Amino acid sequence: MGLPFEPEPEITLKARFPEALRKVYNAQNVLDDPDTRASARREHVFDFFDGMRLIVSRDTDGQRTFLHASASMTEAGAAMLSDVKEFVGLMITHLVELRGEPLQGQAFLKQKGPAVHLLYEEGQGSGNCGHGLSCPFQFGRGDPNLN
Repeated sequence: MGLPFEPEPEITLKARFPEALRKVYNAQNVLDDPDTRASARREHVFDFFDGMRLIVSRDTDGQRTFLHASASMTEAGAAMLSDVKEFVGLMITHLVELRGEPLQGQAFLKQKGPAVHLLYEEGQGSGNCGHGLSCPFQFGRGDPNLN
């Protein structure tokens, strides 16, 4: 069972964010031993009052390091969203708020079960990021790529 949903003020979440990026997780090790997942550690879990939960970590595939964010919603929060595009927009907005700067570079989106995963590699070239998004990109609040 996961950690309980405990929303916190944005200022508290932002203050905790650097701790979520200290450790780099080896993606293969996490697959082999699910108990090592970032989602089991509060420093990686960010619960928002709108019902969104972001789990943020730095992951490596052995060659590259990515910012990995997965987002899910409480049932009440999900009822307020109209579609996956709005969900991804909210996810990116929260991630930009936590980072304090826009995402610029290559990103890959994947839906897995009730969660959406974003793998972000800063400074990479152009390509298709999925969900109609193109790279290179800059995501910030109210980004027109998501409208």
